[in-house]
Amino acid sequence: MPPLTSRGRPAHPFTGARVLRAEDSPTNQRIGVIMLEKLGCRVDVVADGADAVQALAAAPYDVVFLDCQMPNMDGYAATGEIRRREAAGGARSRTGSPRPCWARRRSMRCSVPPCSGIGPERGGR
Repeated sequence: MPPLTSRGRPAHPFTGARVLRAEDSPTNQRIGVIMLEKLGCRVDVVADGADAVQALAAAPYDVVFLDCQMPNMDGYAATGEIRRREAAGGARSRTGSPRPCWARRRSMRCSVPPCSGIGPERGGR
């Protein structure tokens, strides 16, 4: 039986998930946090890909959402570095499997399926 909320309804499957959101726009940061918290996620926010890589080295996350266009290190470069570290035996998700990373441009629609490249994180160009 799935976990229940305080009102007796089934909890969302993402309840309790640790999420890292890398986004340089303060407005998009707030929107992303609100949406993810409504799903029951615990969310940390960083402003660029380099900070995301550092955050992943310091704490385990279940999923990472990366903006594609950020200062210092964009989402594609950050994903490549995350995958490189995972392949070298670095940090992985709390379950021990490679963590999902999604890099998306602001102009993309959510219904666009991911393209091939680095994996599900290469959201098309």
